[in-house]
Amino acid sequence: MCPMFRCAALTTLLVVASASSEAKVVFGELDITGAVIFSSTLIDFTPAFGGSGRANIVDGSTGTFANLIQSVAIIKDIPIPSSGGILDAITFAANPVLRFDATSVEPGIFGSAQCTLAPAVGQTCTLPGTPFNLVNTRQGSTLSFEVNGVFVDRSDGKADPTLYQGIATAQFAGKSYQQVLESIAGGQNITTSYSASFAPLPVPETSNAFMLSAGLLALGALAWRRSRHD
Repeated sequence: MCPMFRCAALTTLLVVASASSEAKVVFGELDITGAVIFSSTLIDFTPAFGGSGRANIVDGSTGTFANLIQSVAIIKDIPIPSSGGILDAITFAANPVLRFDATSVEPGIFGSAQCTLAPAVGQTCTLPGTPFNLVNTRQGSTLSFEVNGVFVDRSDGKADPTLYQGIATAQFAGKSYQQVLESIAGGQNITTSYSASFAPLPVPETSNAFMLSAGLLALGALAWRRSRHD
């Protein structure tokens, strides 16, 4: 692992070069499905309690990901609350040089005013300090959260990052989110299926490029700190 200040310089060069470089870049949409366990402290992708889980890459994936349909993605579990980035948040057994680094797990967009009301269709809820957007539906409830980061394809020996946004959605059939939250608060783990889509974001303008550089620098610093403890 390079020293932190050298990582900063390399990160800045990556961002500046990505707009004009002819290096291979990631494009298209990634669609995955799997199962997940929600608790008060962890988004645990199954198989459970291993630090990461497996997801299936499904039809609808395009571009870089089209050749990966019906293969497996490895997804790291997400702590709650989540702080900082997650290196190698998603990797691929069928394409080891392709990876997703999460730069942020975004806070939920709803308030908490309706979280403890009697259940009704159309209610929304975000508990403070969580990334969850909860909605009551006629069939039960849904939970979604957003992850932002970069995909990198190093198959050509380079590592140009491509900005991506991922939205994951889980379904709780026959259960209001009030029931789900009550179960989690009582120490239970709730298992359900989920689907997620990752789509590219517009290329950042110059001012936003430096923000991306800062996010990647934070990931580089995280890796550097980890290497010191290994």
